[in-house]
Amino acid sequence: MWNKFNRGLDILATAMYWALCLIVFLQVVCRFVLRIPSPWTEEIARYLLVEITFLGSAIAAREESHLVAMDLWKRVPSASVPAGIVIRGAALYFTWAMFRGGVNMMEIAGTETATSLLWLRMSYIYGGMAASFFVASLYTLINILRILVGHRPHTPRAEEERL
Repeated sequence: MWNKFNRGLDILATAMYWALCLIVFLQVVCRFVLRIPSPWTEEIARYLLVEITFLGSAIAAREESHLVAMDLWKRVPSASVPAGIVIRGAALYFTWAMFRGGVNMMEIAGTETATSLLWLRMSYIYGGMAASFFVASLYTLINILRILVGHRPHTPRAEEERL
């Protein structure tokens, strides 16, 4: 089941990326070929980019590929398990704080809509942020628990390092 969830997250991120590419292509065609500017394409492209960024942070948490935190952890001696837990704990604190911030912004935004997309509530955008950081928190917590039990975090990057 966990592999299906991970695969679904990857498929969602890929679909959002291709949707962003198509929307931007449509924007270029409308603006420069048809000479009809369409403000909704710019706005939806912006929101898709934001959501892809947040979803990417969840995937990076799963694979432990955040550059700064993992680079810092790799510089600490490999026998220092507590240092790895502290660094992951800081990441867990950050992702949980961002999740709570997303939930708070959902409540504040309420039924407010986007400028040119009257069907798109801003609370949906903040909901995507909250969901992404909840998943990132979950992945980080799982990796902390795996270390506490004595296992290496199960990530594609960890599998590559053993080869």
